[in-house]
Amino acid sequence: HLIVYAGGELVVGAPAGISPSSQGILNAEGLQIGGVAVKPSAAFRAYSSAVQLNITSNQLVVFDTENFDTHSDFATNRFTPTIAGQYSCSAQLLWNGTTVTTGDKLYLDFYKNGLFYSQTGITADSTTSANYERFTDVVDMNGTTDYLEVYAANNLRDTSDLYSGSSFGCHLV
Repeated sequence: HLIVYAGGELVVGAPAGISPSSQGILNAEGLQIGGVAVKPSAAFRAYSSAVQLNITSNQLVVFDTENFDTHSDFATNRFTPTIAGQYSCSAQLLWNGTTVTTGDKLYLDFYKNGLFYSQTGITADSTTSANYERFTDVVDMNGTTDYLEVYAANNLRDTSDLYSGSSFGCHLV
């Protein structure tokens, strides 16, 4: 195998002109293997380790513990990716069934750059110990200033609680 650094590119594999499909090239535009661009991997997952009390309307959900964060893009309940692209983002809220009333409307919202982006909702059932709400959406992020947050709301009750274990994660697609 041959490794050559020339003209701002690192070439790994067979010399130029001898089977270029086996070459890997790393330059300012990224990595190519056999002429095919390889996307970098970016992902995180975080969850709440404590109960979040008194959720009313449009309240930021606290995710205080990270499972992983490949590019250090998640901090203070906010995902701010450093790689531009489309991200598949998912969140799950675990509503405490004893703090909701059957028929309450429970919402999980994605906010991008502080503005409403997308939403899902469920109708609460107080006869269960927990009401699970899951949502996934694809979000285009610019890799510099765009950020995404998760908000929760109960529109028919003064307050409701979220159990620990609610989660939020995104990965580059």
